[in-house]
Amino acid sequence: GVYRVSYSARVTRAASTSSSLTVTISWMDGDVAQTQSGVAMTGNVTTTQQNGSFLIHNGPNSAATNDVVKYATTYASSGGTTMQYSLYVLIESVS
Repeated sequence: GVYRVSYSARVTRAASTSSSLTVTISWMDGDVAQTQSGVAMTGNVTTTQQNGSFLIHNGPNSAATNDVVKYATTYASSGGTTMQYSLYVLIESVS
């Protein structure tokens, strides 16, 4: 089917020196692995945020291989105070 994947990420505590956060969504379209990543969020303040929304096709063989839509983050933080963040992911069927 066709699905809309939406996400919202925000820095909730800035690191004392610097930080970076990247959101990656992965899924199977038939037998072909697909990924989409947001741009690295490097603003080290609590107003730093990113939202994304895109359509994916979870192909006809996806259910047979038991693959699902997955999300991951790549996180880096430096300094005595670590960066913290919130992440919300929503998947809606549109077909």
